[in-house]
Amino acid sequence: MKATVLVSRGYSRKTGYYHRANRDRTTLTSLGLETAIRRAYLTGDKEGWRRLVRAVSTLRQIAADDIIVIENYGALSVYVAMRLFIRRPNHRAVLVVHGSLAELREYRWAAVKRKAYSLIEKLSIRLLDRVFCVSQVMTAEFKRQYPAFSMKVLCSPNLPPADFYSAVRSAHAIGRRQIREQLSMPRRASILLYAGNTQVWQNISLLIATARELASLDGFHTVVLTTESEAMTRLFRAAGIPSAAFTIRVAQQHEVPAYLVAADWLFVVREENEINRVACPTKAVEYLISGTKLVTSAGLGDISRLVTELDAGIVVKMRPPIAPKALARAISAQASDGSGSSNQLPVPRTLPPPYERGNTERLFADVIRKNEAACG
Repeated sequence: MKATVLVSRGYSRKTGYYHRANRDRTTLTSLGLETAIRRAYLTGDKEGWRRLVRAVSTLRQIAADDIIVIENYGALSVYVAMRLFIRRPNHRAVLVVHGSLAELREYRWAAVKRKAYSLIEKLSIRLLDRVFCVSQVMTAEFKRQYPAFSMKVLCSPNLPPADFYSAVRSAHAIGRRQIREQLSMPRRASILLYAGNTQVWQNISLLIATARELASLDGFHTVVLTTESEAMTRLFRAAGIPSAAFTIRVAQQHEVPAYLVAADWLFVVREENEINRVACPTKAVEYLISGTKLVTSAGLGDISRLVTELDAGIVVKMRPPIAPKALARAISAQASDGSGSSNQLPVPRTLPPPYERGNTERLFADVIRKNEAACG
C-alpha cells in the first residue's frame, strides 16, 4: 500500500507544522506503507509549463495512492480540487487540523482566505474518512459544528517521536546531580528552563522579566536552549540579568530530553486567544512527559487543564498578563527544598488518553484496516 502526506507552503518553514507532517509520514511508514511527502504548492522553476507538468504529475501520484493524509487547510483546498477531476473511491482521506483559522490573520487577504477555507472545510467533510484534531478542545468544537459527521472526528495530539520517550527513560535512570554534571548545569540551583527561540508569541519578554526577578532571589538560575543564542544573550544582558544567573546554549536535539528532566521548571506561556485555545504545542506535551513541573498559561488547548489535573505546575492568567514579580514569587513558593542538589528526579508522567504514547499509530492503523476491508 502507498500513502501521501500532502503539505502546504508552511511545510517549508520547518515549524511545528513541518514536524507533525514528518511524524505522520514516519508513523505510516512504520505501519508498512510506502509513504511520500508531496507539496500542494508550486516552487522552483520560473517556467510556468514546468511547474504545471510537476503539478499534474503530483496529482497523478496522489490519485494512485491508498491513503492520503492532508495536513491542514492549504493542502485540503488542493485535495478538494483534485476530487473534482479524479475520482478514486477506494482511497482513504484523513484531514489533520493543526490549528484555528485565526492563524491566517498575519497573512495578506486574511479575511478572504478564512472565508474560503471555511467553505472548503464544509464542502470536504463528506469526502473525508477521518478528521484528526490536535486537541480535545478543537475536537469538541468540530463535533458541535458537524454533528452528522461527529464519528469521523477524532483527537490526535502532537506527540513527540518514539526516541523522545526512550531518551526521557534514559535520563530518569540517572540521578539529577549526575545529569547536571554531564550537562554542565548548576548543581544546587532551582532551574527555570525554556527551549525555543525569540518569537514574540513565545512570550520571551515575560520569560526574561521573570528571569530577572528570579536572579534577585537566592538559588535560582535560568537556562535557555535556542538556535538563536547570540540574540537571546543580548536580550538577557540588556535586561540587566547577571551573567551568573543565566545560561544560553545551543543543544543537540537528542540532548533536550535530559535538559528537561534535569530542570525544575519548564516555561511554555502563550497569550489567551482564539489560536491558542485549540492549540497543542509539541513542546508542552514533551514538557509534561518529562515529569518536570511546567509554568504555563490558561487557555492553552488541553495543556492548561492537564497541568491542573496532574498537579504538574503553575497555570497563570494572561488576561491581564501576570506580573513577572508575581510569577517569580509563585515559582519560588513552590520550589522544592534543595531540588537542585538532590539526587531525586521528578517522576515520569503517563498522560491520559488521547495523549498516551502510540495514539497516532492506532488511529492510522484503523484507517488502513478500513481501506483494506473496502478493497477486499
